[in-house]
Amino acid sequence: MPDINAAIAELKAAGVEIESEPWAAMTFWGTQATIKDPSGYIITLREWRAPDGPYYMDWKPEHDNVERLE
Repeated sequence: MPDINAAIAELKAAGVEIESEPWAAMTFWGTQATIKDPSGYIITLREWRAPDGPYYMDWKPEHDNVERLE
């Protein structure tokens, strides 16, 4: 699902425990949130903002207190 807010709403409606509501990510361009599975494990959900993605090498931090490590 490309809309993390819609995904969180759907998960809440299904009774999934939301650990952290969506927030602006610090280490990639986009939004992330965390949920808790039935065993208590924390799962992070990410919504990437183009052109960023898991293999985008030209990412630059948008936040002053974040440094990209090569």
